[in-house]
Amino acid sequence: ILPHTNGTLLEQAILQAIEPRILFPNKPDLPSDSDKVREYSGLYEAGPESSTSIAFGYAGESYVDYGVPWMFAPVLVFVSLLFSEQMDLFFAPFELVIIGLSVIIVNVISNDGESNWYEGAQLLFAYAIAGIAFFFHD
Repeated sequence: ILPHTNGTLLEQAILQAIEPRILFPNKPDLPSDSDKVREYSGLYEAGPESSTSIAFGYAGESYVDYGVPWMFAPVLVFVSLLFSEQMDLFFAPFELVIIGLSVIIVNVISNDGESNWYEGAQLLFAYAIAGIAFFFHD
């Protein structure tokens, strides 16, 4: 399993967009999206040799860059600009505890690689309790 790239893909895309080739003639070309899919997923569906392309899209590249916790955070922040109460990425201690407990519970339940209806029910009850706690928390 390849580790997350910690923002390398996003950094490469931003640098590619803001560095003019006339000032940086040795600027490397971005790799093919199909090559990224091959590298990070192991799928060999399409590529330059067959004149087709396949891409992860925003969510897939965010996962490769940052992992699950930060996969959708940038999208949610930008979508929140459309509403009266904007979202930021600063969490209160209560929210951090709930998120941490959720991660621990999912890790313990899914650690053996198998799941059954009882473990699924435990997850549903744990998330229901977290939802109720958020509802009554100031």
